[in-house]
Amino acid sequence: MADVVYCPRQSCGTAVMVEPDTTMGICTACQYAFYELRNLRDEYLSATSQGKKFLEQRFGKRVIQKAVEESFSRDWLNENCKSCPRCGTNIQKVDGCNKMTCTSCKQYFCWLCLGVLSRVNPYSHFNNPHSPCYNQLFQGVDLDDEDALWSDEED
Repeated sequence: MADVVYCPRQSCGTAVMVEPDTTMGICTACQYAFYELRNLRDEYLSATSQGKKFLEQRFGKRVIQKAVEESFSRDWLNENCKSCPRCGTNIQKVDGCNKMTCTSCKQYFCWLCLGVLSRVNPYSHFNNPHSPCYNQLFQGVDLDDEDALWSDEED
């Protein structure tokens, strides 16, 4: 699946589709060819001070800074979030069961397999013996912490 990046030219900023395995992007609006952000970030961060100055002169210091920030943000999202199967919104699971509700489109989905869940009975996905997520509603949840949260005893 292609990534959406924005043309680094200040006068343009058009959304550009870049394939994950490529190192270059070409803006469809202004035809400007540019490094994919992660590659530019990696090259900049591993460069000597002279190499960094060269890259800043070549691309502009603000473009370099944006490339570094955006690619670190994208890496964090890829490591910590999953996309809603309906609208693609990034969702982070902090705690709770594996029945998720998208914050954007309100679609129910399974955190484990990203399958769309029934609006009428979303838990049937976890109760059906033929489902790949059968009996896994709480898979990955630390039950010791959950027991402490629901305990009637006071410390």
